[in-house]
Amino acid sequence: MQVGGRKRHQLGGAVARDVEYVDRRSLALDLEIVLATLGKVLNREGIPAEGEATMTRFQGSPVAAAEDSESVEP
Repeated sequence: MQVGGRKRHQLGGAVARDVEYVDRRSLALDLEIVLATLGKVLNREGIPAEGEATMTRFQGSPVAAAEDSESVEP
């Protein structure tokens, strides 16, 4: 179940959860995942505190900036 924490787990753990889902797939499991997801959303669980970020603000790629500066004609 990916609702179990997307950033807290390593890739191998995510793959293991995906395999477990395939092995256990059922309507009941899907409903369990939907309810767990709703609970996380309604409780605002996993959202960083005000002023905190999960990653830095995107400032553009260095490659795109170099291409833009080369394409400007005087």
